[in-house]
Amino acid sequence: MSQQLVRYKSGNKQVFEVATKPGSARKYRDGKLGWNNVLAVDAVFTNFKKGNVAKSSDLVSVFGTSDEMEAAKKIVAEGELQVSASERKEDLEGHRRAVIHYLHKTYIDASSEKKGHPHPVSRLEKIVDEAKVRLDPAENPQKQAEQIVKKMVGKWIFIKSSMECTIFLEHVYAKKCSGIVYKNSEVVREEWDKDGCKWTICVSPGDFDSFVAELNKITSGDFMLAMGRSDPRENRPVEEKEQSKNKRKGGKGKNKRRN
Repeated sequence: MSQQLVRYKSGNKQVFEVATKPGSARKYRDGKLGWNNVLAVDAVFTNFKKGNVAKSSDLVSVFGTSDEMEAAKKIVAEGELQVSASERKEDLEGHRRAVIHYLHKTYIDASSEKKGHPHPVSRLEKIVDEAKVRLDPAENPQKQAEQIVKKMVGKWIFIKSSMECTIFLEHVYAKKCSGIVYKNSEVVREEWDKDGCKWTICVSPGDFDSFVAELNKITSGDFMLAMGRSDPRENRPVEEKEQSKNKRKGGKGKNKRRN
């Protein structure tokens, strides 16, 4: 059976390797595969090809434990995945697409002819090449996209596009959705009260639909959203506001949220 090595270099330059099933290390890192299905060989090596197994004393020195599986988990999670030339090329192409996608959804063209429109993908592909930023699949696509924008100042005009809106979620959903809010937007203000949490945010138009879809998945649509900084609770009909008051007092009225 073929294996895919993951190599870990410690601060004192010691090298440790584990042999994993092809493709399993990435799936494990992404939370798509359990640990029991990752390793091809249940051991930690200093040189897999030579069959040199790591000493317990070395594991304790570097990983703080003599337990091979605990050390192996750290190696898989933080080590360097050894990939083939074709896999490396595929990773680079995927990373390049991610960088271009971020530029396309985040920035608009401020030139007089196409003002307010995203830069065409075909143009962004040329800009990425012209910027000569070394793309690295291990880097964050957003970070590398911002590097490209800085290098192209004076040649192309990039203006960040964002929508300001306010979202309210009751306590039952607020903590569950907090990570979704921060992942998909720039939070301007966060306010908690006895009913729940209100966020004033700026979100990219390209992320808005997927952001709302994520909220819907958790809340089944039980949240409120308003454009701008107005409190979405103030936009409800009077009867819904009364139902909400009754609900807080222990009433049976059900308050349907509008998004």
